[in-house]
Amino acid sequence: MTDQERIQGNWAMISMEIKGVKRPDDAVKQYLLKVDGSKWVVLMGEQKVMNSVFKLDASKEPKTIDLLTLVGKAEVASEGIYKIEGDTLTVCRTDGYKDRPKEFRADQDAGILVVWKRVTN
Repeated sequence: MTDQERIQGNWAMISMEIKGVKRPDDAVKQYLLKVDGSKWVVLMGEQKVMNSVFKLDASKEPKTIDLLTLVGKAEVASEGIYKIEGDTLTVCRTDGYKDRPKEFRADQDAGILVVWKRVTN
């Protein structure tokens, strides 16, 4: 099974760190990721907070993910890295046009580190 196949489905956020600041657990529990084909949609409750298309490259080390998000009338690209371990998806990405992170940590430059857990219902 390819990573593109393994990433499909619904994922609940279990942790988020942005530029070195960990978000409270009660805040992150509100987020749900829906992956369908090449669509990457993040919901907070019923509200769409991120509507993107994505591309994976599992041949790189670490594996890479590129997200293209429509913000207003502009497209914003975010380059990142990812890993899928069982039912856990970890993504570390930039918050815009910056260099792709090389490791899974969210310091002042790396941007955003999010861990998702597969929703099985």
